[in-house]
Amino acid sequence: YHHPLDKDGKPVCHCPLVILGLVEPFPELCNCSVNLGASYIETAIGRPVAKVELMASPLTTGDPYIRYAVYLKPPVATIPRD
Repeated sequence: YHHPLDKDGKPVCHCPLVILGLVEPFPELCNCSVNLGASYIETAIGRPVAKVELMASPLTTGDPYIRYAVYLKPPVATIPRD
């Protein structure tokens, strides 16, 4: 996810709590966004997510984007392929 940039070209935190002015941006909020990202992915693909890890974000690593590693749950039953 590429962040919107402010007038100085720095990424803007997109957390609703920050946008509403309730809290200042801090790195732990990026971990909170992992759950939101997992929810979006589950909805988009119609499959449950087993785990999502935060790989990069402006507040944690200084990268200009958020990057997640997404692990999907395997199907309940699988048929071996020949």
